[in-house]
Amino acid sequence: LYGTANTQLTVNDSTFNDNGDDTVTGKAAIEIGNDYNKSYTLVVNNSVVNGFAVNPDGFVTGTTLWANKNSMPADKLKVTVDGQNAYIIVVADVAGLKSAVAAGCSVIGLKAGVYDTKDFQFMGKTLTLKGVEAGAVIFNSQSNDVACTSFDGCTITFEDLKIKTLGGIYKGFARMNGNYKNCTIENNYFLFHNKHLFEGCTFDAPSGNEHCVWTYGATDVDFVDCEFNYTDRCVNVYVDNGGNAPGITSDVAFTNCKFSTTNASSVGAVEVNSSPFTAGVKVAMNGCTAPAHGHMIFVSKWDPTDGATATITVNGAAFSAPVQQ
Repeated sequence: LYGTANTQLTVNDSTFNDNGDDTVTGKAAIEIGNDYNKSYTLVVNNSVVNGFAVNPDGFVTGTTLWANKNSMPADKLKVTVDGQNAYIIVVADVAGLKSAVAAGCSVIGLKAGVYDTKDFQFMGKTLTLKGVEAGAVIFNSQSNDVACTSFDGCTITFEDLKIKTLGGIYKGFARMNGNYKNCTIENNYFLFHNKHLFEGCTFDAPSGNEHCVWTYGATDVDFVDCEFNYTDRCVNVYVDNGGNAPGITSDVAFTNCKFSTTNASSVGAVEVNSSPFTAGVKVAMNGCTAPAHGHMIFVSKWDPTDGATATITVNGAAFSAPVQQ
């Protein structure tokens, strides 16, 4: 895909076969180059690639289907595969990540390595960060990231990544909407605000971490097909900063999730402190696997109202959660 005119190439129901000779060494099935400062659109539907290679030149796309060998930015090149935006740039470090964001990329592949969030600047962006190699880690090195403004107003999708914090409390990404797909979250994780969806994720909280995750004022949190590995308690449905403002509420749902602890003294999995939620808090569980030890859901001993503003359902039925003594 190349030339002196703005061009759209559409490929439907096609098969690309690499015959195995030297002609296509280091090349994708569809090579895209730009010496003329033109704009190109590539649309591929229901097509198969046999052989070929990921082209290492330019912005690495991480796929054998197409290559962006002249590093065309997103305003010059649009790629759609099977109806999905496929303009992906693969980077190997934070500097490459910054460059891809500056170029307008909305889907960025991360090679193996540690990407420290203190160097991110994602304000107002809508991005997908996808691990394309094992060992790609998003690391929150901030000692208290509630004050961090790097994620203000953004929506980030994390996919096939490990997300790791320093552990302890108040570690997370402030003021963002998050989508998490097939990620591993290590140490305690705070959501702070807005909406978050976890699909197929594993939460690992080593001994010494009080919880895997605090919903901490997020308005809507959904955990779907997730696994939680913890010692004492697992999820804390709670907020303190500004929690007494009128109208504060939160909906937290668990669907087909599994809670696992080997600690016979565990209090339980999901701790609910409804007292700060002036407009009420809803917690729903459907199709979940209970832990071997402790309660599935319980009202925190720090809740002076004993869960008065909490609405809790299990498999669609109202549930009266025990109060921790």
